[in-house]
Parts: sequence; structure tokens; C-alpha cells
Amino acid sequence: MDSKNIGVCVGSSSISYYDGIKGENISHHGNPTEILKELIPRFLKDGNVIVTGRKAKKMVRLSQIPEVEATEVAYDVLKDKHGVVDGIVSAGGENFMLYKLNKKGSIAEIYTGNKCASGTGEFFLQQLKRMGVSLDFANSINADEAYELSSRCTVFCKSDCTHALNKCVPKELILNGLGKVMAEKIMELVHKSGVKRIMLVGGTARNKVMIKYLQKKVDLVIPDEALFFEAFGAHIWGKRNGASIFEVPDEIFVESPSSFS
Repeated sequence: MDSKNIGVCVGSSSISYYDGIKGENISHHGNPTEILKELIPRFLKDGNVIVTGRKAKKMVRLSQIPEVEATEVAYDVLKDKHGVVDGIVSAGGENFMLYKLNKKGSIAEIYTGNKCASGTGEFFLQQLKRMGVSLDFANSINADEAYELSSRCTVFCKSDCTHALNKCVPKELILNGLGKVMAEKIMELVHKSGVKRIMLVGGTARNKVMIKYLQKKVDLVIPDEALFFEAFGAHIWGKRNGASIFEVPDEIFVESPSSFS
């Protein structure tokens, strides 16, 4: 029986994996090592583990590929199903990034958003918690009207949300406003890069509030693998390169602080 090739991506706010059958995106709450120590020994019993993510080298001693390569490999497999796109937007918990592709489907340029957290996935989840509602609640909103919020910085946006709640503005309108801010952050990257058709991947792909505003602005593709896209790419890379390249050291984990600084 052939070994599985399990792709694992260590992100800024979550860990995702894909084992050839199913994938998952798990929030690590700033402590990725704890999740990795639970997942990786279990995965190694079933096959090979290929890791990607900028922080991964500081955490595990396993076969690794850069996120850029994992992204290119995943897109190479999925482009026949979804058609050609000009760019891939990786929109996660703490940062939005756009990979501009050339005609061969390789990454030609990388555009990143500003470091303000007001338009990120993690900030949206924080505001859900403050309001005492779930993502399912937000995703069920039918209203199109949005309360205007500042996107200049986290402090102003949070202050606007608090002020709106104190004025008894419906939560649905505030959440629409947050989704609109997130969509605008992505559109800044779209305009800067000059792309016309994008593929959206990352944890915010489950945020229907943001997506409804984004779809009005740009030709958008969201693959089924969006929540574990880079892990899917690492899985494909493992299949292509064969089991013979994988060696598992005696000490899998690097002894270092478990949380991101």
C-alpha cells in the first residue's frame, strides 16, 4: 500500500493540512507548536509529511517547501478546473497578500497589504466575539446596507464599532461594514497589481460577508481547497517527488518558543 503524502501549512493564525482525501484549517491561537505536536506524529504513522509556511523551519525538521512553491503547485493542479486567473490572493488571519501570475502560471510579483489589522480575518473574528455572535450568524446576513467604518487603523475601526454598538446600530450593519473594509483591503492589492481575475484562498474564504462585497468589484474564483490551499500544494509536491526523498529525524520538533512573536 502506498504511503500518504500529507501537506501541512503553518500560518500566522492557523494550521491547515490536506491528506489526499480531506483537509482542515485549525486556529492555533498563537501556539502553533501545540497543534503540530498533536497532528504530526499521527500523520507520520500514515505516511510522509511535507511542511510549508514561513515560520515552519523554526518549528519542525521535516521535508519543507516555500509557500510560494506550494501556491504555484496548487494552482497548477486547479487551473484546469477553475480557469486561468491573473492573481492569487492569500487572505488569512493577520495578513493579505496577492501573488501576481505570469502567463505560465508562475508567481511573477508579490503584493502585500499594510500592517494595519483592521481589515484582516482575525480582527473580524475579534469583533464577532465582542458582539457575542458567531461567524454563522454573520454569514446568514441578508441585508446589503453597511455601516461605514474607518479602515485607517485598528484603533479607529474598533472605536467606530464600539460607537455604533452604543448607538444601537444593528449588528448586521456593523458586520457588513467590517466585511466591506476587508474587501476594500483586497481591492487595494488588486488595483496596485493590475490583475483582473483572482483566486481567493485562506481562512477568510469562509467569510461570506466579505465575499459578497468582493464579488461586486472583481472577477472572483474560490476553490474548494481554499481553506487549506498551501497544504494542498505541499501534498501534491510530495506525490510528485516520491517517498524516497523523505527522512524523519529522531527529533522532529525544534526546541523554541511555541508562540509567534
